[in-house]
Amino acid sequence: MNAEFIGASVEHGATGGVDASPFGVNLTGAYRYQDLEPVVRFSYLDTDGRGLSNSDVWRSSPSNGVTYDKAWTVFLGANYYLSQDSIKVSAGYEYADFSDSLTGTKDVNGNGFRVQLQASF
Repeated sequence: MNAEFIGASVEHGATGGVDASPFGVNLTGAYRYQDLEPVVRFSYLDTDGRGLSNSDVWRSSPSNGVTYDKAWTVFLGANYYLSQDSIKVSAGYEYADFSDSLTGTKDVNGNGFRVQLQASF
């Protein structure tokens, strides 16, 4: 299990020139049994009025020009180790949700599938 928290204080960082205190949380759980390792990840970001684009948070997501205050994602997947710890294949499904638009438009969400081959030397 891995847990991360990050916070900041941004002077005049929010809409209207007020200070912002954005924060984010990332929780990842994985359990390796022989060559297979199931993985679960939850991430949450609250910009406290500073704003973010969906393309800033979610890899390969096209920007829709909207600024959101909050975002969260859930990832469910697995790693398969082909050669001890040096070569692995990762695959999984991710759901993302962007809410509290700062520009007055609707919230959006998305679904994605990821596959990655990693080699360490």
